[in-house]
Amino acid sequence: MALHRLLPNQQVKALGMCVPPFLSIYQVPNAASRYHILAAIPNLHTLQTLSSIKAADAINKALSSSTTRSQSSPLNVLLQVNTSGEDEKGGLPPLPSSAANSASGEGAEKAEEPLVVLALHVVRACPHLRLQGLMTIGSLAESLSDAEVNRDFDALVRTRDVLEDVLRNRLSSSSGGEDGVEGLRWG
Repeated sequence: MALHRLLPNQQVKALGMCVPPFLSIYQVPNAASRYHILAAIPNLHTLQTLSSIKAADAINKALSSSTTRSQSSPLNVLLQVNTSGEDEKGGLPPLPSSAANSASGEGAEKAEEPLVVLALHVVRACPHLRLQGLMTIGSLAESLSDAEVNRDFDALVRTRDVLEDVLRNRLSSSSGGEDGVEGLRWG
């Protein structure tokens, strides 16, 4: 189940009592005041569209003080990648294929790629978050195209592969379609 918009405070609190155990929320506004509400949902499985260290820290802090969530189970997060390059879409730029070599010590300038910096921060400094993978909301034109390869999802998969090399860990990828169904077409 995926909620496309963060609900008002009262609805979010009540939501935790009546939804399936695998609730996934995305399109969360960058408002620290909302993160404690999300942390109070005991069955929140995944938070999508994470794209800043500030938001990661705020969510991690809210989860650390939550009394309703199990402290033994970190919240899964998906980092948002703007594969289409559209200004109106959020997320961080995809990684160039050379970023894996750079982050392992062969050129420190690429290790400063925003997505690598955020991923490493989540893994190293946010014990209440689990980096599950990447997600994108690709361009409509690309999604409607009859081309054999969707360039947005292809860029996401390449970025995932590079980031896996940097982190030495497997990650999932999602095209942002409802429950990842559209992503199955391309992945």
